[in-house]
Amino acid sequence: SAAQNWFTQVGYELLQDQDCEFHFNHQVTDVKQDADGVDITILANGELMTVRSDWLIGCDGGSSPTRISQNIGFDGYTF
Repeated sequence: SAAQNWFTQVGYELLQDQDCEFHFNHQVTDVKQDADGVDITILANGELMTVRSDWLIGCDGGSSPTRISQNIGFDGYTF
């Protein structure tokens, strides 16, 4: 198990030069995946918006809405 802040830092460093977006201080409220990509509903500054992407990396903590939306279990622990 690795801490969320580790994934955030390493992921950002590895992907910052790629064609991708980073959304910090946003709350993921819903994730819907289909054969062509993923729709991510996020809450930012009191407003909901949906982002369409080819893929999503969920580094949103132990009670991750991203992980839960895909029915992926969590056997670890939170700090």
